[in-house]
Amino acid sequence: MFRLYLALSISLATPTAAAKPTGTSPITKLDKQVTMSPIDADLRRARAAALHQLGRLDDALADLDVARRVSPEPPESTALRARILADAGRAVEALDALDGLITAHPQSPAALELRGRLRLRRGDPLGAMEDLEAACEAPTLERVLLAARTAVSLAQIDRATELLRRGRLALGDDPLLVVEGARIELARGHPAGAFATLEALLFDHPNEPAWRLLRADAQAALGQDAEAQREREA
Repeated sequence: MFRLYLALSISLATPTAAAKPTGTSPITKLDKQVTMSPIDADLRRARAAALHQLGRLDDALADLDVARRVSPEPPESTALRARILADAGRAVEALDALDGLITAHPQSPAALELRGRLRLRRGDPLGAMEDLEAACEAPTLERVLLAARTAVSLAQIDRATELLRRGRLALGDDPLLVVEGARIELARGHPAGAFATLEALLFDHPNEPAWRLLRADAQAALGQDAEAQREREA
């Protein structure tokens, strides 16, 4: 069960890849503006963000470097730099940028989340757990799920339960949070609670095969092998 949670955590741990260009891009306008004002730091940073979205990572970093030579780099630009470095596979440099940003601005949930994801990718789940839990002070659905799954992968079941509890208080009873609670009940060795949760959820959402398979796992844990087999074959 813990290996499953670690796989789930790592599957969520990849920073957002740069979007592929579609249709007309604002980059042409930004190119003209930068040509006219080549040392305008704001224009360079705006173009860096656009270049990142186009997947032109080296060009985006070059613009950020020029902007940083012209004026001090603001926190949002350091965060952008770290994300570009992460997307470019330069995790060590991304972590260095994030370390400096978080030291100066410790209440930066997006930076904490990104550092947590990078730490997961680099095989540091304990460090990632600290970052992800801190990031959940400003909860989002994906952030809470990743933090809870990381806690379970570390066999920190109570911590995972508390993260989900706080997440549901902040975000409401999103079905994905409810299902995650059922997974944790199974990991805790409480299949009856997991089964009851999934039974109620599937009453309202009957066409969710992954949830039905999870209910089958709960049934099997309860010794209901025939019912579990029928569920898996349905």
